[in-house]
Amino acid sequence: MRATGSAKGLPFPLSQSLCVGCSKMKRVDSARGGVFLMCRRAGQDDRFNRYPLQPVISCVGYEESGGDSGGATSDGGGRSGRD
Repeated sequence: MRATGSAKGLPFPLSQSLCVGCSKMKRVDSARGGVFLMCRRAGQDDRFNRYPLQPVISCVGYEESGGDSGGATSDGGGRSGRD
């Protein structure tokens, strides 16, 4: 497994997710070739899913990372576009 905040190499729809630009996101590559975005906020706050449905289009816990965020911002709405 490896963690990265970069959208490079992420498949669609993960590359379109707000999570990509969030400082609380951890990329998880499985042994079977799957790619998942893990929310580190889920460990301390029950409002967040450890592995949210993708793509996430709004999140109250979003914190812009210092890396390549693609200009993503949060509108302060729910956790994902699937609420």
